[in-house]
Order: sequence, then structure tokens, then C-alpha cells
Amino acid sequence: ALCLAIQKTFPPGKIRLVAMNGISYLHLDDELLTLMRRAGFTDLNLSLVSSDQAVLKSCHRPHTVEKFMRVVEKGFELGFHMVAYQILGLPQESLSSMIKTLTFLSRQPVLIGPSLFYLAPGSKIAQKFAPLSEKDFFLARSCAMATETEHFTREDLYSLFICTRIINFLKSISAK
Repeated sequence: ALCLAIQKTFPPGKIRLVAMNGISYLHLDDELLTLMRRAGFTDLNLSLVSSDQAVLKSCHRPHTVEKFMRVVEKGFELGFHMVAYQILGLPQESLSSMIKTLTFLSRQPVLIGPSLFYLAPGSKIAQKFAPLSEKDFFLARSCAMATETEHFTREDLYSLFICTRIINFLKSISAK
């Protein structure tokens, strides 16, 4: 209803709408994506998180890679500019799994938005860790890249972050 109301109110090309901040693709389908495009949406930022189904399950995300692929394919067909967000450094994810997601996204018609995990005080996942110290509160920001496990280091996360920038650069010059 909202897309149809926007379409009736504004002439084509008079407004540009964007769906930002990693929206859930769970309820996006061909019909809704088409309505969004007609209403003036040009950009979709999709929150993949990981291509590892076990990681998605551990994050309580009922999403699937297959659903993500259907949305990306239709979005590309409709001419959306798309960014897909991957969370780097989830405590339950391995370096290998993060690399698989990055490789998967590099083959899609999307730019890669690297989101770095940080332990947010008071969050459900923070309850699984020792009580947070004053330093932990200071490090509760993505640029700190403070979460390390036996499966990955801060340097690994930084390297993956740089890799996303290189992949995005290569995609941008190949699109010209």
C-alpha cells in the first residue's frame, strides 16, 4: 500500500528512495521488489550476516542463502544498486566460514558491506561472556575489532575488511 501511495503521489524520477542499513530480505519477494522499484527505490542494502546456515541459526535468523539469492537475482533484474552486509568476527564463526561468505558475495551483483562485530553491553550475546570491564565498554565499537577467538585474530578481521574494499574496487571498475 505504501509503495502504491508513493507512486500515485510522486511522478516517476522525482524522488529517490533507498532501503539502507541492512534490511531483512526475509519478506522481500518479486512483487514487493517490483512495487518498490516503481515507487522510486534505487538502492537495497541487504543484511546477509553469513552464508553459513549454522551461523545464521546461532544468531536466531530464520533467513536462508537461497532466499537471499532470489532477492539479489530479482533486485539485479530490476536494476537496484545493492550492498550486502557480512558481519565479520561473530564469536561463533570461524575464519574459514567468513572467507566462504566473502567469496560467495564476491560472485554476486552486490557490493560488500563489511560490518565488524563488537560486543554490545547488555546484549543477549554479551551474557555468554565474562562480565564486561570498563575497557570492554570502551571497545564496544566496530572500529576496535576487539573480538578475537581461537578461530580468528584481530589481524584476520582487518585483512578481511581490506579484502572487501579491494573486491568492491574491482567490481566498481568492471562496471564502468
